[in-house]
Amino acid sequence: MNNYYYLLNIKYRSFFLIFIVIIFTIILLIISIKKDCYDEVSLYGVVNDNNILVNVLTNNSDAVQKASFIKIDNKMYNFNIINISDIKVLDNVNYQIYTINVKEKYINNEVVKITFYSNKQKIIRKIVDFIF
Repeated sequence: MNNYYYLLNIKYRSFFLIFIVIIFTIILLIISIKKDCYDEVSLYGVVNDNNILVNVLTNNSDAVQKASFIKIDNKMYNFNIINISDIKVLDNVNYQIYTINVKEKYINNEVVKITFYSNKQKIIRKIVDFIF
C-alpha cells in the first residue's frame, strides 16, 4: 500500500523536456525566418547549336519565364530565353518549345536535366501561404 501512494505522488521532472522543446522550436523559427526557398520545375532539354531546346507544358510556362536562374548538372547558370514557339498539341497536352541560351557549351544532341528556380520567398512565408 505504501508503494501505491508513493507512485501517485511522484513529481515528474519535465523542466528538461520543456526546455529542449522550447529551444528546438526557437531554432526552427529562426531558420524558417532566415532561409530562402524557391519553387522549382525540373525538365529535360536537348542541346542544339549551343542552345537548349526545352518542351514546357503550358502549366509550367510562367515558372520558366519568371525563373531567376537554372541548374544544369548541379551548376547554377543565368539564362536567356531566345525564342518561344507557338502552342503545340500532342495527345491533348499543350506545350511550347523554349530555346534557352546558357554560357556553358554542351555537346550537340546531348540531353540535359534542367531545373528552373522561381518565386524566391522565406520559408515562413511559404508556410503561411500554404495554411491560408
